[in-house]
Amino acid sequence: MGDTGPIVQNIQLYLRDLGYLEDYATGEFDEATRDALQAFQRANNLEATGVANQATIDRLEDVHVLPGEVEEPTPERPDVEERQELIYLASTLVGTPFVFGGATLDGFDASGFIYYVYSQKGHSIPRTIRDQYEASRSVERPNVGDLVFFDSSGGPTYVGMYVGNQTFVHASQSQGVTVSSLEQGYWKERFIEARTIITK
Repeated sequence: MGDTGPIVQNIQLYLRDLGYLEDYATGEFDEATRDALQAFQRANNLEATGVANQATIDRLEDVHVLPGEVEEPTPERPDVEERQELIYLASTLVGTPFVFGGATLDGFDASGFIYYVYSQKGHSIPRTIRDQYEASRSVERPNVGDLVFFDSSGGPTYVGMYVGNQTFVHASQSQGVTVSSLEQGYWKERFIEARTIITK
């Protein structure tokens, strides 16, 4: 094999820009890089091996956002760096059990999970799905960290957080915190819209 340093360095730069890795690029596939890669894989519905296989590299290239390609932040909306921090935190919670009414590390319900992630980053948002819906505004195309709402019994009754590439992380009653695709039949049929939460 040839020198993999530049390849690893490029992966590190992508992970850094997406908020998964600190601001460095050594070119060596160290423990920090492996942990960051696993977090990215979990958030993007990939097998969390910590190995940069072709599927992972393809996904990195798909979701990597270059400067100038995202919406300008507003005073009441998290900026790019904050949104990356939100989805990184959310990805570390994958596997946490579902608990009805839960909003702690012991377990989450759907809106409790969103409430917890945003509150850990210093944002004050409502606790319930209906209030989160009303405290947000519709967007044509979601950015990472935006909310995605679903209707299972009339009106917005379920919520998750968009993490890129048509996937979202959410507190599932059957699986706990997990990552799903918006293109999957169950979710696609019940999807209402993506909305940007207005933080305080």
